[in-house]
Amino acid sequence: MFDQLFEKQLMISLSRQMALNDTFGDGSWQVDIPSGTLDIEGHGQFPMQVLGTESHQSNTWLWAWANEQSDLPAAILRDVEAILDFGREKGIGELTTPTFALDTIDAHQLAIVCTSLAPQNCYYVCSYDGGALFTLIDHAPDSVNHAPLERINTVIMHAIRNYPIHHRNACTAYLTQQGMFLEEAGDLLAAERPGEGRLELTFSSDGRLENIQAHLGGADPTPATKPWWKFW
Repeated sequence: MFDQLFEKQLMISLSRQMALNDTFGDGSWQVDIPSGTLDIEGHGQFPMQVLGTESHQSNTWLWAWANEQSDLPAAILRDVEAILDFGREKGIGELTTPTFALDTIDAHQLAIVCTSLAPQNCYYVCSYDGGALFTLIDHAPDSVNHAPLERINTVIMHAIRNYPIHHRNACTAYLTQQGMFLEEAGDLLAAERPGEGRLELTFSSDGRLENIQAHLGGADPTPATKPWWKFW
């Protein structure tokens, strides 16, 4: 079930994280654990929830609810504990094992799934020497939820080049989240956003993306993009 959650959320989360990076860039950050806030240089403070930590030295993940040594306040563990409860209910080992090696999945994949299960729709990585703290942030800019067509195309291509997902299912979930009007006819999936343009995606019989054609506004369609594949 973890893989299904990840596949559905991947493009949605990538799109939001790219937009978040456009806004925040590589500015410095400061975490205030007692107040449960994340201060990002030049952008103010954001309420946060803590997901867990990644160790670069041991290549392991530790869920925040299992981090007894840090004595984290309950207020910033609310959402990760709800995710734990969901994992127990559905029998999802990745969400219920206190700590484990990041050999088959990485910390970003865990965070992506968490954004589908928590009220916050973005995560923020606080990197430090030897590891990283993964957080969920509240009150992210509204712009993270609406991607221009050019960004949508970029997100789709990045996702299918780097992750072994079912292309059609993931694209459909993403385009639906973006509020686009979808039409399906055989191997063709058309997605339109009035006033901005239209995307036409063609898939093989097994759901692999074969090309994308974009019609931006009233302009002529851009040349079809034929993906090149990473082989797993």
